[in-house]
Amino acid sequence: MDDCLSGSSDVNKFETLKTELSELLQKGGIHLHKWCCSGTPTREPQTFPLYRNSEEVTVKTLGMLWGSSTDTFTCKVTVNTNSNFTKRDVLSDIARIYDPLGFLGPFITKAKIFMQQLWLLQIDWHEKLPPDIAEQCDITSRLLCSKSQVAPIKPVIELSACLLLSQLLHKVIRALKLNIDSIQFFTDSSVALSWINSSSHLLKTFVRNRVVQIQELSKDFHWKHVSSKFNPADLLSRGLEAKTLAASELWWKGPDLSRINLFDYQTLQSPSSSTDKLYSDELKTLYKVTLKSNNDSNFLDTLIDITNNFHKLIRILGFIFRFKRNCKSLIKSTGPLTQEEYQKAETHLLKSLQVKYFHKEISALKKGSPVSPTSKLKFLYPFIDPSRD
Repeated sequence: MDDCLSGSSDVNKFETLKTELSELLQKGGIHLHKWCCSGTPTREPQTFPLYRNSEEVTVKTLGMLWGSSTDTFTCKVTVNTNSNFTKRDVLSDIARIYDPLGFLGPFITKAKIFMQQLWLLQIDWHEKLPPDIAEQCDITSRLLCSKSQVAPIKPVIELSACLLLSQLLHKVIRALKLNIDSIQFFTDSSVALSWINSSSHLLKTFVRNRVVQIQELSKDFHWKHVSSKFNPADLLSRGLEAKTLAASELWWKGPDLSRINLFDYQTLQSPSSSTDKLYSDELKTLYKVTLKSNNDSNFLDTLIDITNNFHKLIRILGFIFRFKRNCKSLIKSTGPLTQEEYQKAETHLLKSLQVKYFHKEISALKKGSPVSPTSKLKFLYPFIDPSRD
């Protein structure tokens, strides 16, 4: 068994929830106890023992510390009094830090930068930290050191951050269960914002895959650009001291939207390849293709190139005629060719060959003149069949 964490914005609803939950688990022989809340219950303490705000009660909730009277989360760290820290000592203290919601993000970034310096110095695990390095941090920052490296800021990483924001939003919406009128996303990367505004098929694979996900997750929301000065997420990349973080209105409450100029991706002009190489580097190379048609060839030549089998040519031509007829008619023909279809295809094939090789003779016969004395058909006495004309 473990503790149950829940709540409500209304005290009466919370008391009803407590009663229903207790009755439900009581049916399984489970008795709930150790109640604690931040509000003032409306019932008598004897019948509803929840009110314990006469003193601060700190409760562990999923690894975090929650103060009942102030209704705040706190982070408690056991300070190591050892003055001769090694890299192993630093990492040992890091393992005791738990920040699942990212409240201490800017402060932890400072620790990451400090840890990066240790790796660059190639200090051994059991080697004492150099004095000039040890003096850079107070005891709290050492306890929050991380093994992770600080990644360089590039537009593709900014784009990944936009994807992370889109995914995180859906989790937050499901957790809050509130009716939200509108949602706005903010980023200080104009390049990433331009990628989001671009058609995904124009982008290279890495960027395209992320843009497709972002566009799908945020199709009902708005993306806007904000300068780095007013971007709370920028504090994560620069880092803050503990006291500065605690007093940072930008981190805890976000930017004052009435004091800054915002513009969305629809009014943001996309960087061009001539002015922004970072943007154009992720665009696909478009190749120009020229198609040349050979007018000397015709359909019959193409058909004969497929096969020189006479009966196969007739069947191919017959199915082509059927397809053409099915496209125009509501009644579709299926199955093998009928005798009528076969004869029609055969007649068309023979007439096409005659027109191709004996067009002069056909023209003379239609005019009522005999064929040329030099014609190969002279001694065959050719004539025009009216029934097949």
